[in-house]
Amino acid sequence: MKKKFLLVPALVTTMLMSSLSINAFAADNIPVIDDSEDFSNVGKPTYLYENGFVIESHEVTAEEIKLGQDLQKLHIHPQGVGRHFSLTPHFHTIRDIKTASPRTFVWVPTQVWTRNSQYPNSSDWPTVSWTNSQTLNVSKSVSTSVGVTDSVVSASLGESYTKGTSITTSTTRSFKVPCKKEGRVKVTYSRPCKTFTCATKYVVTGPPLVEWEDTGSGSALGYPTNIVCDIETRNY
Repeated sequence: MKKKFLLVPALVTTMLMSSLSINAFAADNIPVIDDSEDFSNVGKPTYLYENGFVIESHEVTAEEIKLGQDLQKLHIHPQGVGRHFSLTPHFHTIRDIKTASPRTFVWVPTQVWTRNSQYPNSSDWPTVSWTNSQTLNVSKSVSTSVGVTDSVVSASLGESYTKGTSITTSTTRSFKVPCKKEGRVKVTYSRPCKTFTCATKYVVTGPPLVEWEDTGSGSALGYPTNIVCDIETRNY
């Protein structure tokens, strides 16, 4: 975490102001925001289709949009409310957004291996399948710091980086297990990645006015894509 002081006159004196005077300033002029709600699985369902795979997620809600906007304006978080506590007026942003390499993941609908001990040319080879009743739940993956929360990320990157998703297949996908092998279905997919700088800027009334900023790292993974379903085999 890095702290950057933007205006330094009388900083030491200002920082030693009593909590009573700071609280009075905050209470009289600055809204109190509760940012404790998790919006990752909230909102109208959305459906994306990719080569017969269905990716279900949620639209960003008006409430979350407003929260993301409000968190980018001066506010306070009283103790016991939300995930970030500060009685000093402040606001949150993200910046320096960059596209990183996508992350690749593997999922197997069933851990069980199916063995083929039939004859090499047998028509009765066993099959392994991924059916549309088997769903992969993909949780949101957002990492923030210095008090920045998911709603601020949503405001800048959109809900595709802050919502949980699920992946299903619209049709059963079956594969024959080769002779003298064990097999199971393997699903691979990737998620785009963004990195960014989290920033929280604090403002203390004066005179003189004093402002300083805390910064830290952040990242988020987007909706799954490039989904591939295939058979995985091994010798026995």
